[in-house]
Amino acid sequence: PGSRDTWAPAAPYDLGRLPAVVAEARERLPAEVAVQVPPNLVCERPDVLRACLDAGASDLGGISPRDEVNPDYDFPTADALAAQLSRWGFRLRPR
Repeated sequence: PGSRDTWAPAAPYDLGRLPAVVAEARERLPAEVAVQVPPNLVCERPDVLRACLDAGASDLGGISPRDEVNPDYDFPTADALAAQLSRWGFRLRPR
């Protein structure tokens, strides 16, 4: 897990594929199971975050000062994320 160094394989993961993964998970999982997309891993690609929400993601994980699993990827502030979501018609709320 974690650092940008460990996420630099010869063929890095294409974030553009994430919405399809979310859609597949939403299709296969029971409705009561939330599909989570950590916003700190897609904050550089708001289009991907939006597409993931449209594909059925309903949980943005815990927002904290430091991601213990991926420490090189800072979370957006709650205010910044709430503002982004609001522009799209979504509302950030606690679990």
